[in-house]
Amino acid sequence: MKKNIITCLPLVVFTTMSMQTYAAKTDNSNTSYQNETWFSLSADACTGNNNEALKLNNGSDILNLASNGFSCSVSTENNDLIYSITWTKDDFDRDKIRDTFSFDVRVSGFSGSRFSYSEEAGKSSMTRLGKSDIINIWKSDADATISVWDIANDNISGQTDGQSLTFSIENSTVSANGYNAKFNGFNFAVLAETEGNHSHTFIHGRGNRLNSGVFSTDTSKLEFEPIEQFVITGAGDSNAAKSWGVSRIDFSFSITNPTLPTLWEAKDLSLHGTGPSYSPIYPAEDSARKKLFPKSSWDTVPRWLAVRNARRYTDEQIEAIANNYQLVMLEKANQSGFDTVDEGIKDTAARLKAVNPNIKTIFYWNTQIQYTGYSSDDEFEQNAAEWSAYDENGDLFMFKDAFRWYDETNKDFRSWWVNLPIKVAKDENIDGIFIDKMTKASVDELFINGKPVTDYVKMINTLKDKLPEDKLLMGNNLRGERNNASRAMMELLDGSYLERWEIKRDYDFPSQTTADAISLSMQLMREALARGKFITFQSGRADEDDGLTFDSYQDKVRYMKKNIDYPLAIFLIIAEKNAFFSYQQSVNANPGAEEVWDTTFIDELTRSLGKPLSDPIKNGYIFTRSYENVDVWLDLETEKATLTWHNVN
Repeated sequence: MKKNIITCLPLVVFTTMSMQTYAAKTDNSNTSYQNETWFSLSADACTGNNNEALKLNNGSDILNLASNGFSCSVSTENNDLIYSITWTKDDFDRDKIRDTFSFDVRVSGFSGSRFSYSEEAGKSSMTRLGKSDIINIWKSDADATISVWDIANDNISGQTDGQSLTFSIENSTVSANGYNAKFNGFNFAVLAETEGNHSHTFIHGRGNRLNSGVFSTDTSKLEFEPIEQFVITGAGDSNAAKSWGVSRIDFSFSITNPTLPTLWEAKDLSLHGTGPSYSPIYPAEDSARKKLFPKSSWDTVPRWLAVRNARRYTDEQIEAIANNYQLVMLEKANQSGFDTVDEGIKDTAARLKAVNPNIKTIFYWNTQIQYTGYSSDDEFEQNAAEWSAYDENGDLFMFKDAFRWYDETNKDFRSWWVNLPIKVAKDENIDGIFIDKMTKASVDELFINGKPVTDYVKMINTLKDKLPEDKLLMGNNLRGERNNASRAMMELLDGSYLERWEIKRDYDFPSQTTADAISLSMQLMREALARGKFITFQSGRADEDDGLTFDSYQDKVRYMKKNIDYPLAIFLIIAEKNAFFSYQQSVNANPGAEEVWDTTFIDELTRSLGKPLSDPIKNGYIFTRSYENVDVWLDLETEKATLTWHNVN
């Protein structure tokens, strides 16, 4: 996976939680507990002048050197700086005794390293470190609040041509019996100018085929794949007297008992660095409402479908949907040969129910974008000036330059918005409502003193209150990239759709890799299932937007067959009762479109699956789990998966 230099937003901590009370642990001497701990070390740490120069994130709280039990000292060894760090307030093995975790960070400097610089990615090299040199700490002239590590013997406050800094971890120890700290690597650094505003070039790593970089701002943030030793070499500056240094380095550890399997607990969001920013867990689903859920079975992979057709569905299409999916969400632009979308959806639902009375049929409704084609369009158009959103310049805001954006602060609009889905939900063949575009659902709590915190929450809550009791409400809700992952809104929803599950959150401490983002999305689904909600996981959306082109329908089919294992493995790792899988290249079932919307032809989706034999086991980014008829192995860093099927002819 490629890494990019990104600009991160400052971290805001909304609510802290105790790892021990939140995680709902179960004592089991045959399994290990998983503990993730992230650190951010700045150049002026451990001097007593800046407590924020060393931070710790244990998944539940973000702490600094002013925190009880967190300490650091700095010493010199030959030319190197040694930062000795100790943390004493976590109970890693859950024996109710606080444990001690300690380690050293060694910072070394070298002058005269052998390097070759190229602007082209993968074309630079640094093949030999130079002579050991003294490490010193300088204050940046560009920003006096920033300190940088510097190779000190050149009389220039910064890192110059052929000067290298290296960072490595030593002497990590954990007092919990049988536990150790696996170093996950350095993965984030902040570079800072010591003077000026000049082009500074550098090479990242040691060896050949290295990447280079350049920056001319006060600071530059460098994100990269986790690495055991961080090495960075100066490759030239536009002004020889103006240079730069490293001001911050981030890294993490996984603390487990390596001799025991580590079960992946359903609600333990402390496994992810974003955990401290999450509000408390949302209420569990009412048991009576679970009876409305789609039928869940382990006979084959439980499946759901999103689909649309402007024309009338053929009998063959109706039978394919009704016989292979437990839930179908009938998308926008679904006139199905009728004058309006709502008429088309109701007719399609009736046809599906005639083939399979147990299939759950869901009506699509957008919370922010005025997609047209519905029977209520005329009323909106009559009030569009008052019910539409405007930008900061007072101009009409248009989504993709084609669709109006709703203004939910208007009371009359909210009434209009609620009325149509309630009307449709009263149809005997419609089982529920799907609400899309829930970007405004990212709040920490829904109600304060019994009142909705925003007009958007008020609108969704009104829909929930007026919806017939025997109808489901699901949404495009859970997103790791959003504040609080939109978790609070799960209080109003029976289930959540999952897309964009690989998108990283713009989050500073710790920064996320794609593997982190996917792992977090998996944990969010596990949490929702543990709370009794249902999950519809969407995958396989391969099209030109992903940089893919296909010459024919058969090319798409071959692509889908070839790439099933990875998304299916993600689903099978997280799956519990009420989880449903979708794998489709498109939602478009229009005649002549030649899109792959139904993938029942893929053998893995119709094979006998069987019940899960265990909870998932997590080892860093590698997950394993066994079902009666398949063993699952998944590596999120390499984006590889292996499904080993049993008793398959």
